[in-house]
Amino acid sequence: MTSLPFNIVHLFFDQALRVPDQWAICYKDEKITFQQLDHDVRIIASMYRQNGIGKGDRVLVLIPMSADLYRHVLALFYIGAVAVFLDAWSDRKRLLHACQLAECKALVGAKKFHWLSYLFSATRKISKRFPVVPSKKYDKVCDCIIEDTYPDDPALITFTTGSTGIPKAANRTHAFLQAQLEALKPLLMRRGPQPDMPLLPIVLLLNLGLGKTSVIADINYAKPSAFDPALLFNTLQTNHVGSLCASPSQLMHLARFAEQHASQLALQTIFTGGGPVYPAEASFYQTVFSQASISIVYGSTEAEPIASIPAQELAAQTYESLSQQGLLVGKPDASVQLQLMPLHAQPQADSWHSLACPSGSPGSIWVSGAHVLRSYWKWDHDPQTVVVDGLLWRNTGDAGRIDAEGNLYLLGRSKYTVEHNGKLFFPLLTEALLKSFPGIQEACYLMTSKGPCVFAQTSGKLDVAAFEKFIAMHGLGTRYVFLDLPKDPRHHTKIDYEALLLKHT
Repeated sequence: MTSLPFNIVHLFFDQALRVPDQWAICYKDEKITFQQLDHDVRIIASMYRQNGIGKGDRVLVLIPMSADLYRHVLALFYIGAVAVFLDAWSDRKRLLHACQLAECKALVGAKKFHWLSYLFSATRKISKRFPVVPSKKYDKVCDCIIEDTYPDDPALITFTTGSTGIPKAANRTHAFLQAQLEALKPLLMRRGPQPDMPLLPIVLLLNLGLGKTSVIADINYAKPSAFDPALLFNTLQTNHVGSLCASPSQLMHLARFAEQHASQLALQTIFTGGGPVYPAEASFYQTVFSQASISIVYGSTEAEPIASIPAQELAAQTYESLSQQGLLVGKPDASVQLQLMPLHAQPQADSWHSLACPSGSPGSIWVSGAHVLRSYWKWDHDPQTVVVDGLLWRNTGDAGRIDAEGNLYLLGRSKYTVEHNGKLFFPLLTEALLKSFPGIQEACYLMTSKGPCVFAQTSGKLDVAAFEKFIAMHGLGTRYVFLDLPKDPRHHTKIDYEALLLKHT
Protein backbone atom coordinates (compact mmCIF):
# COMPACT_ATOMS: atom_id res chain seq x y z
CA MET A 1 0.00 0.00 0.00
CA THR A 2 1.35 3.44 -0.95
CA SER A 3 2.02 5.81 1.96
CA LEU A 4 0.18 9.14 2.09
CA PRO A 5 2.25 12.35 1.89
CA PHE A 6 3.53 13.64 5.21
CA ASN A 7 5.88 16.54 5.93
CA ILE A 8 7.07 17.00 9.53
CA VAL A 9 6.95 20.79 9.12
CA HIS A 10 3.13 20.66 9.27
CA LEU A 11 3.41 19.98 13.02
CA PHE A 12 5.10 23.35 13.48
CA PHE A 13 2.62 25.23 11.29
CA ASP A 14 -0.27 23.66 13.24
CA GLN A 15 1.19 25.16 16.41
CA ALA A 16 1.71 28.53 14.71
CA LEU A 17 -2.03 28.58 14.00
CA ARG A 18 -2.89 27.42 17.53
CA VAL A 19 -0.64 29.80 19.50
CA PRO A 20 0.43 32.53 17.03
CA ASP A 21 1.29 35.16 19.65
CA GLN A 22 3.19 32.86 22.00
CA TRP A 23 6.98 33.13 22.10
CA ALA A 24 8.55 30.31 20.12
CA ILE A 25 12.24 31.02 20.74
CA CYS A 26 14.00 33.42 23.10
CA TYR A 27 17.73 33.96 22.65
CA LYS A 28 19.65 36.82 24.27
CA ASP A 29 17.75 39.99 23.28
CA GLU A 30 15.74 38.32 20.50
CA LYS A 31 12.25 36.96 21.06
CA ILE A 32 10.23 35.54 18.19
CA THR A 33 6.60 34.41 18.22
CA PHE A 34 5.29 31.33 16.47
CA GLN A 35 3.53 33.60 13.95
CA GLN A 36 6.74 35.52 13.18
CA LEU A 37 8.72 32.28 12.89
CA ASP A 38 6.03 30.98 10.49
CA HIS A 39 6.54 34.08 8.32
CA ASP A 40 10.35 33.84 8.41
CA VAL A 41 10.32 30.15 7.48
CA ARG A 42 8.21 30.84 4.40
CA ILE A 43 10.54 33.67 3.34
CA ILE A 44 13.62 31.46 3.63
CA ALA A 45 11.84 28.58 1.89
CA SER A 46 11.17 30.93 -1.03
CA MET A 47 14.84 31.93 -1.13
CA TYR A 48 15.94 28.31 -1.34
CA ARG A 49 13.34 27.31 -3.90
CA GLN A 50 14.00 30.29 -6.20
CA ASN A 51 17.70 29.39 -6.16
CA GLY A 52 17.24 25.82 -7.30
CA ILE A 53 17.09 23.95 -3.99
CA GLY A 54 14.28 21.41 -3.85
CA LYS A 55 13.10 18.03 -2.73
CA GLY A 56 15.86 15.63 -1.75
CA ASP A 57 18.70 18.18 -1.99
CA ARG A 58 21.11 18.07 0.94
CA VAL A 59 22.04 21.41 2.50
CA LEU A 60 24.89 21.70 5.00
CA VAL A 61 23.69 23.90 7.87
CA LEU A 62 26.57 25.74 9.56
CA ILE A 63 24.55 27.91 11.94
CA PRO A 64 25.11 27.89 15.71
CA MET A 65 22.31 27.25 18.20
CA SER A 66 19.98 30.22 17.63
CA ALA A 67 16.60 31.15 16.21
CA ASP A 68 18.29 31.33 12.79
CA LEU A 69 19.20 27.64 12.98
CA TYR A 70 15.54 26.67 13.29
CA ARG A 71 14.37 29.18 10.68
CA HIS A 72 16.57 27.42 8.14
CA VAL A 73 15.96 23.83 9.25
CA LEU A 74 12.18 24.32 9.10
CA ALA A 75 12.48 26.07 5.73
CA LEU A 76 14.43 23.12 4.34
CA PHE A 77 11.76 20.73 5.61
CA TYR A 78 9.18 23.02 3.98
CA ILE A 79 10.64 22.52 0.48
CA GLY A 80 11.38 18.82 1.01
CA ALA A 81 15.15 19.35 1.19
CA VAL A 82 17.39 17.60 3.74
CA ALA A 83 19.13 19.56 6.49
CA VAL A 84 22.62 18.20 7.19
CA PHE A 85 23.41 19.23 10.74
CA LEU A 86 26.85 19.32 12.35
CA ASP A 87 27.41 19.85 16.07
CA ALA A 88 28.98 23.20 16.96
CA TRP A 89 32.07 21.42 18.31
CA SER A 90 32.79 19.65 14.99
CA ASP A 91 36.35 19.97 13.70
CA ARG A 92 37.61 20.19 10.11
CA LYS A 93 37.96 16.41 9.78
CA ARG A 94 34.35 15.91 10.84
CA LEU A 95 33.16 18.65 8.48
CA LEU A 96 34.92 17.15 5.48
CA HIS A 97 33.65 13.66 6.34
CA ALA A 98 30.08 15.01 6.44
CA CYS A 99 30.47 16.73 3.08
CA GLN A 100 31.90 13.65 1.39
CA LEU A 101 29.20 11.41 2.80
CA ALA A 102 26.15 13.63 2.30
CA GLU A 103 27.22 15.14 -1.06
CA CYS A 104 25.62 18.47 -0.22
CA LYS A 105 24.32 20.68 -3.00
CA ALA A 106 24.43 23.83 -0.87
CA LEU A 107 25.58 25.23 2.44
CA VAL A 108 24.19 27.98 4.63
CA GLY A 109 26.21 29.86 7.20
CA ALA A 110 28.20 32.97 8.01
CA LYS A 111 30.46 34.50 5.35
CA LYS A 112 33.57 33.01 6.95
CA PHE A 113 32.24 29.52 6.22
CA HIS A 114 31.64 30.49 2.60
CA TRP A 115 35.29 31.51 2.20
CA LEU A 116 36.65 28.55 4.17
CA SER A 117 34.63 26.14 2.04
CA TYR A 118 36.82 26.99 -0.97
CA LEU A 119 39.95 25.70 0.79
CA PHE A 120 39.07 21.98 0.66
CA SER A 121 38.13 19.79 -2.26
CA ALA A 122 35.16 18.19 -0.45
CA THR A 123 33.55 21.59 0.23
CA ARG A 124 34.57 23.22 -3.08
CA LYS A 125 32.20 20.77 -4.77
CA ILE A 126 29.26 22.45 -3.03
CA SER A 127 27.66 24.49 -5.82
CA LYS A 128 25.49 26.96 -3.87
CA ARG A 129 26.13 29.07 -0.76
CA PHE A 130 23.44 30.95 1.17
CA PRO A 131 23.63 33.68 3.81
CA VAL A 132 21.98 33.23 7.20
CA VAL A 133 19.85 36.36 6.67
CA PRO A 134 18.09 36.37 3.26
CA SER A 135 18.27 39.36 0.97
CA LYS A 136 15.42 41.87 1.29
CA LYS A 137 14.27 40.98 -2.22
CA TYR A 138 12.64 37.86 -0.74
CA ASP A 139 10.65 39.78 1.92
CA LYS A 140 7.34 39.59 0.05
CA VAL A 141 7.81 36.21 -1.56
CA CYS A 142 6.18 33.78 0.86
CA ASP A 143 3.47 32.03 -1.13
CA CYS A 144 5.35 28.85 -2.10
CA ILE A 145 3.54 25.60 -1.28
CA ILE A 146 4.77 23.08 1.29
CA GLU A 147 6.42 20.20 -0.55
CA ASP A 148 4.68 16.83 -0.47
CA THR A 149 7.14 14.46 1.15
CA TYR A 150 6.54 10.90 2.26
CA PRO A 151 7.15 9.25 5.64
CA ASP A 152 10.36 7.52 4.54
CA ASP A 153 11.82 10.58 2.81
CA PRO A 154 14.90 11.95 4.62
CA ALA A 155 14.40 15.20 6.52
CA LEU A 156 17.48 15.59 8.70
CA ILE A 157 20.96 14.04 8.73
CA THR A 158 22.89 14.15 11.99
CA PHE A 159 26.08 12.41 12.94
CA THR A 160 27.06 10.04 15.73
CA THR A 161 30.08 11.09 17.81
CA GLY A 162 32.17 8.31 16.29
CA SER A 163 33.05 7.05 19.78
CA THR A 164 33.43 3.52 18.43
CA GLY A 165 34.94 4.42 15.06
CA ILE A 166 34.06 6.64 12.07
CA PRO A 167 31.03 8.94 12.64
CA LYS A 168 27.91 7.58 10.98
CA ALA A 169 25.20 9.72 9.40
CA ALA A 170 21.82 9.11 11.00
CA ASN A 171 19.08 9.32 8.36
CA ARG A 172 16.19 10.93 10.25
CA THR A 173 13.15 10.64 8.03
CA HIS A 174 9.90 12.59 8.39
CA ALA A 175 8.30 9.49 9.94
CA PHE A 176 11.22 9.00 12.34
CA LEU A 177 11.02 12.60 13.63
CA GLN A 178 7.27 12.28 14.15
CA ALA A 179 7.71 8.94 15.94
CA GLN A 180 10.43 10.41 18.16
CA LEU A 181 8.13 13.27 19.09
CA GLU A 182 5.31 10.87 19.92
CA ALA A 183 7.66 8.66 21.99
CA LEU A 184 9.00 11.60 24.00
CA LYS A 185 5.66 13.39 24.32
CA PRO A 186 4.56 11.58 27.54
CA LEU A 187 7.78 12.79 29.19
CA LEU A 188 7.75 16.28 27.69
CA MET A 189 4.09 16.87 28.57
CA ARG A 190 5.00 16.65 32.26
CA ARG A 191 6.40 20.16 31.95
CA GLY A 192 4.41 23.13 33.19
CA PRO A 193 3.39 26.20 31.16
CA GLN A 194 6.65 28.07 31.87
CA PRO A 195 9.36 28.31 29.18
CA ASP A 196 11.67 25.36 28.59
CA MET A 197 15.44 25.45 28.15
CA PRO A 198 16.65 22.60 25.91
CA LEU A 199 20.44 22.38 25.78
CA LEU A 200 20.09 19.59 23.22
CA PRO A 201 19.24 20.97 19.73
CA ILE A 202 16.83 18.15 18.79
CA VAL A 203 14.65 18.87 21.84
CA LEU A 204 14.10 22.46 20.74
CA LEU A 205 13.00 21.19 17.33
CA LEU A 206 10.48 18.93 19.07
CA ASN A 207 9.31 21.86 21.21
CA LEU A 208 8.37 23.72 18.03
CA GLY A 209 6.12 20.81 17.09
CA LEU A 210 4.46 20.95 20.52
CA GLY A 211 3.90 24.70 20.73
CA LYS A 212 6.33 25.06 23.63
CA THR A 213 8.36 28.22 24.29
CA SER A 214 12.10 27.53 24.21
CA VAL A 215 14.87 29.61 25.74
CA ILE A 216 18.32 29.13 24.20
CA ALA A 217 21.11 29.30 26.75
CA ASP A 218 23.82 31.90 26.29
CA ILE A 219 26.67 29.38 26.44
CA ASN A 220 29.44 28.26 24.10
CA TYR A 221 28.03 25.16 22.41
CA ALA A 222 31.29 24.76 20.45
CA LYS A 223 33.25 24.01 23.64
CA PRO A 224 31.30 21.71 25.98
CA SER A 225 34.38 21.42 28.23
CA ALA A 226 34.35 25.20 28.81
CA PHE A 227 30.77 25.19 30.12
CA ASP A 228 30.01 28.26 32.29
CA PRO A 229 27.28 27.45 34.85
CA ALA A 230 27.00 31.12 35.90
CA LEU A 231 25.81 32.12 32.41
CA LEU A 232 23.29 29.28 32.38
CA PHE A 233 22.06 30.09 35.89
CA ASN A 234 21.49 33.75 35.00
CA THR A 235 19.62 32.87 31.79
CA LEU A 236 17.38 30.45 33.67
CA GLN A 237 16.54 33.09 36.28
CA THR A 238 16.08 36.00 33.88
CA ASN A 239 13.68 34.09 31.61
CA HIS A 240 11.75 32.39 34.45
CA VAL A 241 12.45 28.99 32.94
CA GLY A 242 10.38 26.16 34.42
CA SER A 243 11.97 23.12 32.77
CA LEU A 244 15.45 22.12 31.64
CA CYS A 245 16.87 19.42 29.40
CA ALA A 246 20.64 19.04 29.85
CA SER A 247 23.45 16.51 29.72
CA PRO A 248 24.61 15.03 33.06
CA SER A 249 27.81 17.08 32.87
CA GLN A 250 25.94 20.35 32.31
CA LEU A 251 23.48 19.54 35.08
CA MET A 252 26.27 18.68 37.51
CA HIS A 253 28.07 21.98 36.82
CA LEU A 254 24.80 23.85 37.34
CA ALA A 255 24.01 21.94 40.55
CA ARG A 256 27.45 22.62 42.03
CA PHE A 257 27.16 26.31 41.17
CA ALA A 258 23.71 26.54 42.80
CA GLU A 259 24.96 24.72 45.91
CA GLN A 260 28.08 26.91 46.26
CA HIS A 261 26.07 30.09 45.94
CA ALA A 262 23.14 28.84 48.02
CA SER A 263 20.85 29.89 45.18
CA GLN A 264 17.50 28.45 44.15
CA LEU A 265 15.99 28.16 40.70
CA ALA A 266 12.29 27.96 39.88
CA LEU A 267 12.81 24.75 37.91
CA GLN A 268 9.88 22.36 38.17
CA THR A 269 10.99 19.69 35.69
CA ILE A 270 14.47 18.48 34.73
CA PHE A 271 15.46 15.88 32.13
CA THR A 272 19.01 14.66 31.74
CA GLY A 273 20.54 12.13 29.36
CA GLY A 274 23.47 11.48 27.09
CA GLY A 275 25.62 9.64 29.61
CA PRO A 276 25.41 7.55 32.77
CA VAL A 277 24.04 9.06 35.98
CA TYR A 278 24.95 7.18 39.17
CA PRO A 279 22.84 6.98 42.36
CA ALA A 280 25.04 9.43 44.29
CA GLU A 281 24.71 11.98 41.48
CA ALA A 282 20.93 11.53 41.32
CA SER A 283 20.78 12.09 45.09
CA PHE A 284 22.83 15.28 44.75
CA TYR A 285 20.52 16.60 42.03
CA GLN A 286 17.55 15.94 44.27
CA THR A 287 19.12 17.81 47.17
CA VAL A 288 20.02 20.90 45.12
CA PHE A 289 16.86 21.00 42.97
CA SER A 290 14.52 19.88 45.73
CA GLN A 291 11.40 21.40 44.14
CA ALA A 292 11.91 19.81 40.73
CA SER A 293 10.78 16.51 39.27
CA ILE A 294 13.98 15.02 37.82
CA SER A 295 14.08 12.22 35.23
CA ILE A 296 17.12 10.45 33.80
CA VAL A 297 16.49 9.34 30.21
CA TYR A 298 18.40 6.49 28.61
CA GLY A 299 18.63 6.51 24.83
CA SER A 300 20.95 7.09 21.90
CA THR A 301 21.16 8.81 18.51
CA GLU A 302 19.39 5.75 17.05
CA ALA A 303 16.64 5.42 19.66
CA GLU A 304 15.41 8.06 22.11
CA PRO A 305 13.91 7.21 24.56
CA ILE A 306 14.67 3.60 25.48
CA ALA A 307 13.97 3.92 29.20
CA SER A 308 13.71 6.56 31.92
CA ILE A 309 13.80 6.67 35.69
CA PRO A 310 12.94 9.29 38.33
CA ALA A 311 16.01 10.57 40.18
CA GLN A 312 14.40 9.57 43.46
CA GLU A 313 14.20 5.93 42.38
CA LEU A 314 17.76 5.87 41.04
CA ALA A 315 19.10 7.53 44.19
CA ALA A 316 17.69 4.61 46.20
CA GLN A 317 19.76 2.02 44.29
CA THR A 318 22.32 0.51 46.65
CA TYR A 319 26.00 0.06 45.83
CA GLU A 320 25.50 -3.69 46.18
CA SER A 321 22.79 -3.63 43.49
CA LEU A 322 24.90 -1.39 41.25
CA SER A 323 28.01 -3.57 41.56
CA GLN A 324 26.13 -6.82 40.94
CA GLN A 325 23.30 -5.97 38.54
CA GLY A 326 24.34 -2.76 36.82
CA LEU A 327 23.16 0.84 36.68
CA LEU A 328 19.37 1.03 36.99
CA VAL A 329 17.81 3.00 34.12
CA GLY A 330 14.14 2.09 34.68
CA LYS A 331 11.66 -0.02 32.77
CA PRO A 332 11.74 0.03 28.95
CA ASP A 333 9.60 2.82 27.51
CA ALA A 334 6.12 1.92 26.25
CA SER A 335 7.15 3.03 22.75
CA VAL A 336 9.96 0.48 22.45
CA GLN A 337 10.34 -3.28 22.35
CA LEU A 338 13.57 -4.49 23.97
CA GLN A 339 15.39 -7.81 23.80
CA LEU A 340 18.74 -8.97 25.19
CA MET A 341 20.88 -11.10 22.89
CA PRO A 342 24.22 -12.82 23.61
CA LEU A 343 27.16 -10.43 23.75
CA HIS A 344 28.90 -9.91 20.39
CA ALA A 345 26.41 -12.21 18.63
CA GLN A 346 25.07 -11.38 15.16
CA PRO A 347 21.60 -12.95 15.36
CA GLN A 348 19.66 -13.72 12.20
CA ALA A 349 15.91 -13.85 11.77
CA ASP A 350 15.79 -17.65 11.99
CA SER A 351 17.87 -17.77 15.19
CA TRP A 352 16.43 -14.69 16.91
CA HIS A 353 13.97 -16.33 19.28
CA SER A 354 16.28 -19.20 20.25
CA LEU A 355 19.16 -16.86 21.12
CA ALA A 356 17.24 -14.51 23.41
CA CYS A 357 18.87 -14.17 26.85
CA PRO A 358 16.89 -15.33 29.90
CA SER A 359 15.89 -12.90 32.66
CA GLY A 360 18.85 -11.80 34.78
CA SER A 361 21.53 -12.77 32.27
CA PRO A 362 23.72 -10.06 30.70
CA GLY A 363 23.40 -9.44 27.00
CA SER A 364 23.48 -6.86 24.22
CA ILE A 365 20.51 -4.49 24.20
CA TRP A 366 18.49 -4.65 20.97
CA VAL A 367 15.47 -2.38 20.43
CA SER A 368 12.59 -2.06 18.00
CA GLY A 369 9.99 0.67 17.51
CA ALA A 370 8.77 3.41 15.19
CA HIS A 371 11.33 5.83 16.69
CA VAL A 372 14.25 3.43 16.22
CA LEU A 373 16.50 4.55 13.38
CA ARG A 374 16.04 2.37 10.32
CA SER A 375 19.22 3.26 8.48
CA TYR A 376 22.34 5.36 8.26
CA TRP A 377 22.93 7.48 5.18
CA LYS A 378 24.76 5.49 2.47
CA TRP A 379 25.08 2.47 4.72
CA ASP A 380 23.79 -0.34 2.54
CA HIS A 381 24.44 -3.23 4.90
CA ASP A 382 24.10 -2.48 8.59
CA PRO A 383 25.28 -5.49 10.65
CA GLN A 384 23.66 -4.00 13.74
CA THR A 385 20.12 -4.50 12.44
CA VAL A 386 17.98 -7.53 11.69
CA VAL A 387 14.35 -7.85 10.54
CA VAL A 388 12.34 -10.42 12.48
CA ASP A 389 8.67 -11.09 11.67
CA GLY A 390 8.47 -7.77 9.84
CA LEU A 391 10.03 -5.74 12.69
CA LEU A 392 13.42 -4.06 12.43
CA TRP A 393 15.61 -4.61 15.49
CA ARG A 394 18.73 -2.52 16.18
CA ASN A 395 21.68 -3.31 18.40
CA THR A 396 22.31 -0.29 20.65
CA GLY A 397 25.89 -1.36 21.31
CA ASP A 398 25.17 -1.37 25.04
CA ALA A 399 25.22 -4.36 27.39
CA GLY A 400 22.55 -4.74 30.05
CA ARG A 401 20.34 -7.10 31.98
CA ILE A 402 16.66 -7.23 32.92
CA ASP A 403 15.44 -8.44 36.32
CA ALA A 404 12.29 -10.42 37.10
CA GLU A 405 10.29 -7.17 37.56
CA GLY A 406 11.23 -5.91 34.11
CA ASN A 407 13.75 -3.29 35.27
CA LEU A 408 16.61 -2.57 32.87
CA TYR A 409 20.15 -2.33 34.20
CA LEU A 410 22.92 -0.83 32.07
CA LEU A 411 26.38 -2.45 32.03
CA GLY A 412 28.13 -0.16 29.53
CA ARG A 413 29.34 -0.39 25.95
CA SER A 414 29.62 -4.05 24.88
CA LYS A 415 32.73 -3.29 22.81
CA TYR A 416 34.68 -2.23 25.89
CA THR A 417 33.82 -5.19 28.08
CA VAL A 418 37.12 -6.70 29.24
CA GLU A 419 37.62 -10.45 29.51
CA HIS A 420 40.49 -11.19 31.89
CA ASN A 421 41.41 -14.43 33.65
CA GLY A 422 38.10 -16.00 32.66
CA LYS A 423 35.97 -13.17 34.03
CA LEU A 424 33.97 -10.44 32.29
CA PHE A 425 34.46 -6.87 33.50
CA PHE A 426 31.63 -4.62 32.29
CA PRO A 427 32.52 -0.92 31.88
CA LEU A 428 29.96 0.69 34.18
CA LEU A 429 30.37 -1.90 36.93
CA THR A 430 34.15 -1.53 36.90
CA GLU A 431 33.93 2.25 36.82
CA ALA A 432 31.58 2.24 39.82
CA LEU A 433 33.98 -0.05 41.67
CA LEU A 434 37.00 2.14 40.95
CA LYS A 435 35.17 5.35 41.87
CA SER A 436 34.37 3.84 45.26
CA PHE A 437 38.07 4.05 46.19
CA PRO A 438 38.93 7.25 48.13
CA GLY A 439 40.70 9.79 45.95
CA ILE A 440 39.48 8.43 42.61
CA GLN A 441 37.26 10.94 40.79
CA GLU A 442 36.68 8.89 37.65
CA ALA A 443 38.18 5.74 36.18
CA CYS A 444 37.78 3.02 33.59
CA TYR A 445 39.24 -0.39 32.77
CA LEU A 446 40.22 -1.10 29.16
CA MET A 447 41.97 -3.81 27.20
CA THR A 448 45.06 -2.35 25.51
CA SER A 449 47.62 -3.99 23.23
CA LYS A 450 49.71 -4.64 26.34
CA GLY A 451 46.85 -6.16 28.31
CA PRO A 452 44.17 -4.77 30.64
CA CYS A 453 44.84 -1.42 32.30
CA VAL A 454 43.12 0.87 34.79
CA PHE A 455 42.93 4.54 33.76
CA ALA A 456 42.09 6.83 36.66
CA GLN A 457 41.65 10.52 37.34
CA THR A 458 42.37 11.46 40.94
CA SER A 459 40.89 14.10 43.22
CA GLY A 460 42.60 14.95 46.47
CA LYS A 461 45.02 12.69 48.28
CA LEU A 462 45.36 9.11 47.03
CA ASP A 463 47.07 6.20 48.79
CA VAL A 464 48.77 4.69 45.74
CA ALA A 465 50.00 1.56 47.53
CA ALA A 466 46.50 0.84 48.84
CA PHE A 467 45.07 1.46 45.37
CA GLU A 468 47.47 -1.09 43.86
CA LYS A 469 46.27 -3.68 46.36
CA PHE A 470 42.64 -2.72 45.70
CA ILE A 471 42.76 -3.29 41.94
CA ALA A 472 44.75 -6.51 42.36
CA MET A 473 42.29 -7.81 44.96
CA HIS A 474 39.40 -7.28 42.51
CA GLY A 475 41.16 -9.10 39.67
CA LEU A 476 41.98 -6.01 37.61
CA GLY A 477 45.69 -6.78 37.37
CA THR A 478 48.57 -4.47 38.22
CA ARG A 479 48.69 -1.94 35.36
CA TYR A 480 47.31 1.54 35.94
CA VAL A 481 47.75 5.08 34.60
CA PHE A 482 46.82 8.32 36.37
CA LEU A 483 45.72 11.10 34.01
CA ASP A 484 42.98 13.57 33.13
CA LEU A 485 40.42 11.39 31.38
CA PRO A 486 39.21 12.62 27.96
CA LYS A 487 35.46 13.07 27.59
CA ASP A 488 33.09 12.65 24.67
CA PRO A 489 32.99 15.80 22.51
CA ARG A 490 29.19 16.12 22.39
CA HIS A 491 28.17 16.14 26.05
CA HIS A 492 31.53 16.05 27.85
CA THR A 493 29.93 13.40 30.06
CA LYS A 494 31.19 9.95 29.06
CA ILE A 495 34.82 8.85 29.11
CA ASP A 496 36.18 8.82 25.55
CA TYR A 497 37.51 5.24 25.41
CA GLU A 498 38.71 5.50 21.83
CA ALA A 499 40.83 8.56 22.59
CA LEU A 500 42.37 6.73 25.53
CA LEU A 501 43.18 3.64 23.51
CA LEU A 502 44.69 5.65 20.64
CA LYS A 503 47.04 7.32 23.09
CA HIS A 504 47.91 4.26 25.17
CA THR A 505 48.14 1.44 22.62
